[in-house]
Amino acid sequence: MKTIIALTALLAAASAAPSCDECKQGVGKLVDNLLLDESLDLQLLLLNNLLCPMAEDPAGCVTGFNNQWKAVARAVYPVFLDGAKVCVDLGACGAKSFLSEETCDDCTAGVNAIAGLAVMRENVLEVIEYLKGDGYCAGSADPAYCQ
Repeated sequence: MKTIIALTALLAAASAAPSCDECKQGVGKLVDNLLLDESLDLQLLLLNNLLCPMAEDPAGCVTGFNNQWKAVARAVYPVFLDGAKVCVDLGACGAKSFLSEETCDDCTAGVNAIAGLAVMRENVLEVIEYLKGDGYCAGSADPAYCQ
């Protein structure tokens, strides 16, 4: 009897987690949403209102974000929120899903986990190096200034 209960609990836990393909699809939809004009405008609003007041030159900060953010986001999100890499990092591509039906809580937990990956120091440094090179600055009008 204990074995049946344990097996049932294991099956329930496995079925709550999204499969690797479901995870990749979800991350792809997240990136698509982040790159919508309305979403980029909201991101700009947040960056300008939350970060720029703390900058040495708040007006310059706002101008910089307004001039650069959309291009930076379009360069960074598809590369660093690649579904295959993110889902491996989250552990979704190592586990199997049985009869899974993802819930709102599962989705929220996944987005929060992705946010956790985005602020990890090594990932932030990787994004900065990418932007300094071919990811963004190499194609800018003034690559030296961009870096």
